[in-house]
Amino acid sequence: MIKAFPGRLRIPAVVFIIYCAIFSYNHLLGVDLMEARNFVTAREMVEYGNWLVPTMNGELRITKPPLPTWLVALSMKVVGSDTNLAANRFATGLAALILLVFFYRFALIYTGCRETSQVATLLLATSYMYMYMSRRGNWDMTSHTFIMGAIFMLYLATRQNSRQNGHLIGAGIFIGLSFMSKGPVSIYILLLPFLFSEMLSGERVRYFTHWRMLLIAILVALLIGMAWPAYLYSVCPDDLAKIVATETASWTNRHLKPFYWYLQFPAMSGIWILFFLPALYLPHSKRILASSFPTRKVIGWLFLSLLLLSLIPEKKDRYLLPVTIPMALLTGAYMTSLIKSAGEAGRSLVERYLLTFSIWAFAALSAAGLATGLYCSVKFDLNAYSVLITFASALMLFSYARMLYRRETPEILYFILVFILATQSGACLTEKLIKPDDYMEILKVRNCPKLLANDFYAEYPELKAVWALGKRIHRWNPDGLHALAEGRQILLVARSDVQPSFAGLDKTKFDIQPDRDNKFQHWQLYVLTRRFQNSP
Repeated sequence: MIKAFPGRLRIPAVVFIIYCAIFSYNHLLGVDLMEARNFVTAREMVEYGNWLVPTMNGELRITKPPLPTWLVALSMKVVGSDTNLAANRFATGLAALILLVFFYRFALIYTGCRETSQVATLLLATSYMYMYMSRRGNWDMTSHTFIMGAIFMLYLATRQNSRQNGHLIGAGIFIGLSFMSKGPVSIYILLLPFLFSEMLSGERVRYFTHWRMLLIAILVALLIGMAWPAYLYSVCPDDLAKIVATETASWTNRHLKPFYWYLQFPAMSGIWILFFLPALYLPHSKRILASSFPTRKVIGWLFLSLLLLSLIPEKKDRYLLPVTIPMALLTGAYMTSLIKSAGEAGRSLVERYLLTFSIWAFAALSAAGLATGLYCSVKFDLNAYSVLITFASALMLFSYARMLYRRETPEILYFILVFILATQSGACLTEKLIKPDDYMEILKVRNCPKLLANDFYAEYPELKAVWALGKRIHRWNPDGLHALAEGRQILLVARSDVQPSFAGLDKTKFDIQPDRDNKFQHWQLYVLTRRFQNSP
């Protein structure tokens, strides 16, 4: 017997799950290098007005299209700060939310099953890579969101007999915006595998009957996607050519991994790997899944994405984000069918034991979440949110115990809610135990106007430190100090465990002293002052 989730609590539970999957505790992750590049570029857009020809720490920054950085810069302008991580990452979270909307609408017409679409959307939202990337101020999520919108528009336009020119034009617009977010990356690893799976499944005629409008959609995509590169070509053609050559070469000489490196892809689904791996075995999944579900097309879409990714020598974990989309679709359909078949005669050994093990495993996860919440409540100061999570975890554990006693099978929403409550309890504990990254110490310099009035230098400027400082850190160049007036000073930023060499500095003309008024654990400021000519 299947235990249905209370109807009056369904919508609040879904909203809570999506909020926790995307936005909650998104300030806990430290700023990584990619984010630092994005945040520094966005800040300089706001500060210097470099919206069309961006700079990063004073140097030209055109290696990435500017659309996601524009969104971050707008967030900075709205909140009036570039240090608010929740605001800096809001644009990515909003893109992640819109991706879920596009995915749900697409899954609804692709599978023809509302329940499967709802489950698949929640599984995507709670998959490991999705939750991680939605908390990073990156280019990937925005780019993939636009391509997901293009896939939805394209599929919607070609599935109906009547002409849907508006939807095809919309697909072209989304493809162009994706190009303005991260170049052709999402087109290559998300759109092309989907189209290839459609063509290999005998859907060529359906698409080719709209060939005229498809050409117009491609033209629209090119006009939007190439507008910014065309502008750069008109103002800095040499720099653009150099960057294109460098970025193209980087695909073959940086972050190199073997061809089989992406075989780790099931782990990107996180806890749902428990259901994804059996669903991936076609003879087993085809027997369980409804005949109307396009099992072969979805699995083909997934493996074509992996193949195209594997062909590129440069490989990174986050490049697997688009793969989680067909993974969630397949897993959602599999879990829906598996739960529906509970109690039916003739079920296989895998079906019976997988479901039983899953129920007990999620009951244990619920208990772990409750224990973590109680520990936080006793050990640390209470707050309303942690109390709410602990109370909800207790209710969920009680519900699971009652279902186990009555031999009932929980509806899938129970599984997802247990997982998300456990992540919130874990995040609450992490917030209390985690220590800030070392570069966060530099934020204190912003509170010293006298220091900020000086120019900052470093032998090797670190972009995380540039973001934390809130102003440019120039690369050390002693030749540039000749213009420094007598009695004026500059500051040199260095790690406390590294003694700067001050290479090329004429120490007869400059005094160098550590800044003893502003001490940090991991950083050291050096005050470099030009001596007066009559100084000894």
